Amino acid sequence: MGFFNRSYVYQIIATNTVFLLCFFTASISLLIAGCWIAWPSVMIKRLSDDNPDLENIGIRLNKYQVSWMVSLLDLGNAISPIFAGILVEKIGRKSALLLNALLCMPTWFLVISNQITYLYIARFFIGISKGVAYTAMPIFIGEISEHNIRGTLGSIPSGFQMVGTLAILLVGNHVSYNSLNIALSLLPVIFFLLFMMVPETPHFYAAKNNLKRTEKSLKWYRGKKKDVTEEMKSIVEKTQEDLKSKSGYLELLTNESNRRAFTLVMAASLFQRLGGITSMITYSSTLLPKLHNAYFGPDQCILVFMIIMFLSNFLQAPLMDILGRKPLSCFSAALGCLLTFSTGLFYLYQSELSNYQYIPYVTTLLYAGSYYGIGCLPNILVSELFPINVRCQASSCASVALACGSFITTKFHILITKSLGQHVIFFIYSSVHLCSVVFNYFYLIETKQKTLAEIQEKLNKRTSNSNKK
Repeated sequence: MGFFNRSYVYQIIATNTVFLLCFFTASISLLIAGCWIAWPSVMIKRLSDDNPDLENIGIRLNKYQVSWMVSLLDLGNAISPIFAGILVEKIGRKSALLLNALLCMPTWFLVISNQITYLYIARFFIGISKGVAYTAMPIFIGEISEHNIRGTLGSIPSGFQMVGTLAILLVGNHVSYNSLNIALSLLPVIFFLLFMMVPETPHFYAAKNNLKRTEKSLKWYRGKKKDVTEEMKSIVEKTQEDLKSKSGYLELLTNESNRRAFTLVMAASLFQRLGGITSMITYSSTLLPKLHNAYFGPDQCILVFMIIMFLSNFLQAPLMDILGRKPLSCFSAALGCLLTFSTGLFYLYQSELSNYQYIPYVTTLLYAGSYYGIGCLPNILVSELFPINVRCQASSCASVALACGSFITTKFHILITKSLGQHVIFFIYSSVHLCSVVFNYFYLIETKQKTLAEIQEKLNKRTSNSNKK
């Protein structure tokens, strides 16, 4: 089965270059988000009032201001998905992603101003943009992909985010503050111009009862030579059936199968971010202990961290479709639990382990490798578990949960570290991963190699069985 999937992916590449160009163009929106996620990692030292202003930036931040500068991105991310979900449903997946590019325009404030207020505004709007991207992308990917490789393709956009993060970590320390900000402000412009040429998803047109455009869109994504009659019939029938049901946020809670799916997605989202991944990327370069080795330190560690995450992203893609979502997520969360607990133990006894300062480096890098099973899980579940009448709302709520988890960890990681010690925050992260293992083992349903209709049938069947009990 695994080899079949791999050959099928190669077949897609060989026969439908246009589809892949559209797919990768859309993924640039998450590459932009990844760049701004890593931005504080290379800028905190330059902006901190503990260090001299060698570049004459004109902005000096204390620890409290640093925590706000970092977390405002996630605060903006937390409030945007609700209206983003409405936009995705009303104006389409494509238009919402184009709007995402326009929301990045305030980043030019970082180029033309040296006031802290404008820095906060720029970070906040970047967060809003990120929320729109994270809301629209899972739906867009789920609706343009064939079910045989949906899990594989669904994990690739998170790889683009890692590419953006990795790029900033690679070049950020070697270019000036203004040069980096200009380059990052140009990326949304490039994305907007390229994505203008990408068609809307066939599911959106089917929901609007525009069958001509549904067929045209489907042929664009599948290749004009491919017969799409059966797939189009399935899309139209399922979409029309879903639209007969009520839509809206209340449907996520009042409909029993939707409520079960909603619980799974929200849990996956919160467990992923409350496990500490965002704060590790943001703060590791400033909080890891210094090593005697002059060639490897915190900056190099976080760079290797992102390289490992990037490479493991290619591992998680086929494994999601071979092993399944459930076993992979449980194994990944269990490793995360063990590694964060080990890191916490080191910091608890750090004074007695002065000759073993490399331990948190090892556990941090291993954690990057263990992340593959939970990194793309929320996006995949959103695209698979919900009928079209509530898919936008579900994606919005998942984005809010992801953002809230990141906001909590980025805001309080440095504050808890300063007041209670770094071991406390890592023990908290370990506890979150343990809860994730238990929850996924008992409640997560397996969706590999199933069509969207089959997944809905499985959800409804399980809900019916629980009601009988």
